[in-house]
Amino acid sequence: MSARLIGRSDNGKTWKKLFTLETRTQRQLNRALHQVGSEYMDHTKNLMAEKKTGRIYNIRGIEHQASAPGEAPAILSGTLQRSIFYNARGHLQLVYGATAPYAAYLEDGTTIMEARPSLKRTIHEKRKETINGLRAAWSKRI
Repeated sequence: MSARLIGRSDNGKTWKKLFTLETRTQRQLNRALHQVGSEYMDHTKNLMAEKKTGRIYNIRGIEHQASAPGEAPAILSGTLQRSIFYNARGHLQLVYGATAPYAAYLEDGTTIMEARPSLKRTIHEKRKETINGLRAAWSKRI
């Protein structure tokens, strides 16, 4: 099934207005996704920087307190924290994650270690703000 729109002869002004509206909406949504991605990164890094309640280790002569199960991972070298990224793909998709080789083990846990979620926790905690931000961007289209 297909539909065909036939407009009045107004030298394409109607079509130009519709195209401009669509382009403006896509730009607004893309900006909103970039804002969400940036907020997700900041929130996750803040979760990692919070005080931890896990075991205390002596690593290279420095006392380090690990994260307990359920807490965001503790910062030891900063590799995991630096590997957090987001990528707004157009106006419909946001990719958010961490590229450190061990990120998935911390996020999901293993057979011998309980999970220390930070990415999933961020998504859960920022859900309402994300929805409201995208709604606001969508409503600016008019």
